[in-house]
Amino acid sequence: ILAPTWPEKLSAAGKRVVIANIPLTYPPPDVNGVAIAGGVIPGGATFSHPADIGPSLGWPINGGSWTTFRGRPVELVEDVERTSGARAEAMRRLLDSEEWDAACLVFVSPDRIQHCLLEYVHPGHPRHAKAAASPVADRVRDVYRMLDRELGTLVERTDDDDTVVLMSDHGHQPCTRALNMNRVLEHLGHLQLGRGSGLVGLLAWGRLRSIARVAYDKLGLHGRVAVPTQPVDWAGTVAYTSVVSTGEGVSIALRGREPDGRVAPEDYERVRDEVAASLLEFADPDTGAHPIRAVRRKEEVLDGPYLDRAPDLLLEAAPLYSLTHARS
Repeated sequence: ILAPTWPEKLSAAGKRVVIANIPLTYPPPDVNGVAIAGGVIPGGATFSHPADIGPSLGWPINGGSWTTFRGRPVELVEDVERTSGARAEAMRRLLDSEEWDAACLVFVSPDRIQHCLLEYVHPGHPRHAKAAASPVADRVRDVYRMLDRELGTLVERTDDDDTVVLMSDHGHQPCTRALNMNRVLEHLGHLQLGRGSGLVGLLAWGRLRSIARVAYDKLGLHGRVAVPTQPVDWAGTVAYTSVVSTGEGVSIALRGREPDGRVAPEDYERVRDEVAASLLEFADPDTGAHPIRAVRRKEEVLDGPYLDRAPDLLLEAAPLYSLTHARS
């Protein structure tokens, strides 16, 4: 994270903060107070500031992996409940024992549940009617009941002068079909994949990816081994997927910005418009539907000193589509 964050700003102003499990905070920041890192954390790594406070609280790192519990929804629910309960208890202890002016805890439980069990709770999912009537559905709803109780115990530790904010960092929608955005760009003639892309593609998609992710979990490779991405032949590429994790960002291979960019600066706007138009026109060959509902220029959505690092085009998936491998 390049821009100053609110915990850093408050720390610099002499305020004490307690933050826990905020994504993208590994390694833990040196705040005035307590920070427990969030996101993917390597086993055995220091994940809190001060270094001893996370282990002393019994804080569980990672957890809630749907690849570990693939096909075993109740076991996933149980793991999510254990992890969330332990983190809520640790946060209560911090709020009770530390001096703090601002505190923040992120529960990732809804993310873990909704990525792979959304049909049990979302009426818009095509399989919801059948799934909602199963015994598993009530166990999935138990996660939300548990979070409501745990949240209540944290709010009880505030007073009338405190401001309490409850927010989500992103939403979920039902998904029954997924795209590989680099393959879409290849199909449209904007990108050329490099040698070895077929093998890497097997690791990124389908059954082999599922097997690789299980091995990744069991071997404790979180934060140690990066998931490979398909190589790109830049000589034949004018646009590429720049946000691989979600597929929702596409950038132009701009000369002078990308190391091997081929699009001249004077052609940037024209090429960006052409890529945007073709993405909107792209149709699923199996259904005829348009998987991409909207394409926006980055400056229409974002601003700030690091706008140049953002994807040139921001994509919004159509209903029931994902622009990556993640299920919802």
